[in-house]
Amino acid sequence: NSTITNALIMKLRYIFLASFIICVTSLWAVNADGVMKNVLTKYRTSTCLSANLAITAGKNTSKGTIIMQDNCFKLQTLELRCWYDGKNMWTYSKDVGEVNLTSPTNEELQSMNPYIALRNYKTDNIVSLLKSYDSDSYVLKLVPKSTKKSTYREIVISVSKTSYYITKAVIVMANGQQSSIHITGYRALNKYETQFFKFSASEVPKATPVIDLR
Repeated sequence: NSTITNALIMKLRYIFLASFIICVTSLWAVNADGVMKNVLTKYRTSTCLSANLAITAGKNTSKGTIIMQDNCFKLQTLELRCWYDGKNMWTYSKDVGEVNLTSPTNEELQSMNPYIALRNYKTDNIVSLLKSYDSDSYVLKLVPKSTKKSTYREIVISVSKTSYYITKAVIVMANGQQSSIHITGYRALNKYETQFFKFSASEVPKATPVIDLR
């Protein structure tokens, strides 16, 4: 029956068209800029976050915790403590036995908190979406637009597809040295006062000297 045949053909055309639209929409939605926007939105709408992290540089790995809020963070491992209030950074090392006060570069901050790398990603980096061998993650690659001004060659970030939190960041410096940060156990916290992210003498041994290197 030609009427039935024509109706079947039309139905198949609609199914094909619908499938095509869904596929194209999915491809359009999952792009580097779209993923990055979701990561930043998730972070900015989270008032304050704490997480466990493991920082690896060479053969050395330091495990600890980090508390992040806006552009501030507070980091603690067995070897060091770090306070950053969005402008100044205080770093205490047990081995050195002193606190260093610095005005850190963007690259220095990125080695401890990968969210710092995303603040000006559009102006500072070219971002691309890489193939992920983990079905639960997106993988983003950030390459600086100006290699002359940057001390890093690239940053590769893994992002959870369900939470849009960063789970891993691999930083390759201009000299080829590589470090990585694994982040797990995100927890939402109430907002802290800015003072929380400033150095407090009560958190280090008494009489610990503070060296101003700014």
